Amino acid sequence: MSTPPAFHPLTADTPPPAAFTYPFCYSPHPLARLAAARLQTYLAKRRDWLPELRMGKMFGVCVVQADDGQLGYLAAYSGYLMGRADWPGFVSPILDTQHPGADIEEGMQRVEQLTREIAQIAQSPTRMALAERLSSMVREAEEEESAYRRQMTEAKRERDRLRNEGVPIDNDALVRQSQFMRAELRRLRRRAADGQADLRQRLSALELQLAELRHSRRALSDRLQAQLFTRFTVSNACGTRRSLSDIFRDAHQAAPPSGAGECSAPRLLQYAYDHHLRPLCMAEFWVCPSTDTARGLRRHLQYYPACHAKCGPVLTYMLQGLRVDPNPLLTTTELRPTLVYEDDCLAVVCKPAGLLAVPGLDGLPNVVDYLAQRWGIDMGARAALIVHRLDMDTSGLMIVARTPDAQRRLQAQFRASDGVKKTYRAVVEQTARIGAGQAPLCVGERGRIALPLSPDLNDRPRQQVDAEQGRAAVTDYRVIAAECGRATLLLYPLTGRTHQLRVHCASPRGLNAPILGDRLYGLDSSSPAPRLHLHAERIAFVHPTTGQTLEFAIPPTW
Repeated sequence: MSTPPAFHPLTADTPPPAAFTYPFCYSPHPLARLAAARLQTYLAKRRDWLPELRMGKMFGVCVVQADDGQLGYLAAYSGYLMGRADWPGFVSPILDTQHPGADIEEGMQRVEQLTREIAQIAQSPTRMALAERLSSMVREAEEEESAYRRQMTEAKRERDRLRNEGVPIDNDALVRQSQFMRAELRRLRRRAADGQADLRQRLSALELQLAELRHSRRALSDRLQAQLFTRFTVSNACGTRRSLSDIFRDAHQAAPPSGAGECSAPRLLQYAYDHHLRPLCMAEFWVCPSTDTARGLRRHLQYYPACHAKCGPVLTYMLQGLRVDPNPLLTTTELRPTLVYEDDCLAVVCKPAGLLAVPGLDGLPNVVDYLAQRWGIDMGARAALIVHRLDMDTSGLMIVARTPDAQRRLQAQFRASDGVKKTYRAVVEQTARIGAGQAPLCVGERGRIALPLSPDLNDRPRQQVDAEQGRAAVTDYRVIAAECGRATLLLYPLTGRTHQLRVHCASPRGLNAPILGDRLYGLDSSSPAPRLHLHAERIAFVHPTTGQTLEFAIPPTW
């Protein structure tokens, strides 16, 4: 039997893994690294692809075995590359969304037509002139009203002066003056509204037309998307096949997100199934030979897990029937928090790395459930216990409330700029920093990192630096040790954003020194650190009922 066109022979002494890669949390198998190195060598020669690669592109490899025992690998990229999905040597897309069928293509053409009509009206000289004239009239009316209000204030001040001086006055005349001025203010507003009415009516007609076109485009786009995902079917190792619509519905999601099924991992598995190749292991890596990796925090040629938003339900289905490595996050069932302080109002615990702080979707053990059971609190009321969170991978001190009132008062302290004082200890890797020509962190160095953050909507829980829509995030730091390419820091978060310390350390616009063992933002290694070296070492706050300042400190155990 001849090998399929996207099959690349692979010779290696390394034995294949006993189970396939768990795609959402893994360290690449040596065979996957070897295949990735071959693909990376090829990509380095494709100078014609540089314009798109500089924007960043995810590639993947899947080591497979043919029926005759021959070892090889498949290569894929996410989405389209230079406008094509059919580059030789790469697996084909599961469904070519550029050519999904005549009926959908006709609908897509209609969507493009509606988009042009919307742009034509939105940018028309008539609409822009009406909007500008109306804005000018509103501004003039506001200025006129403001000036008249100042006159009213001066007139009232003068009336009050006359009344307070005790001189004979015509009080009825003063009352009539006040009434007249209030009535004149209403007349002024009415004249302004009458003058703007025609402009508002004409502009409103155009806005209504725009709204109707946008609604039509949205409805048509949603209908086409639903049709597309119904036709977009994938297989699993059991030999069954389902549409993305059914898969995401079974995963309790309303609809597949845009781009679902077009990432490299589903493409690799589908190609292997279609050509009777046995998947052995896989890896995905980021290609972006550019220095601007600050927003998404992905680094050139680093390995990354599959995204959850687009690939979670798809890969979960496609891996059925394969022997897959266990989810390493599910091996923490025996972890327990250590009780540091407890009274009738609250508790302070030290959470180990690998234990969830609060209940999650997977039903894994967590600190809040542990204390709810200890205190005999109904699990339905456990939300009243949550004061703040620590990442699953982060260890350290955490406050849990015992009453809703304590929760409310403690959370108010966390929101206040001078409220809860937190100190974290972290060990960071300086490889990226030194590689970028930056001076290594040195003992005694202090500084402040201010980088706004927002969620990466396509790959939660990852965060990204976002100067436009991100929320303010500020961290102070101090270097207390530095040796052997690593540095130990004390971190003082002034805000409490998700993954704030991890992103501020990893970002090229921050320290450019990822925290050791960071699975999301760290540097790839063939022998990764067993845990994230980030520990909430010290916390100080005011007791919500006694008013006493409490402070606790526990060093890390790494």
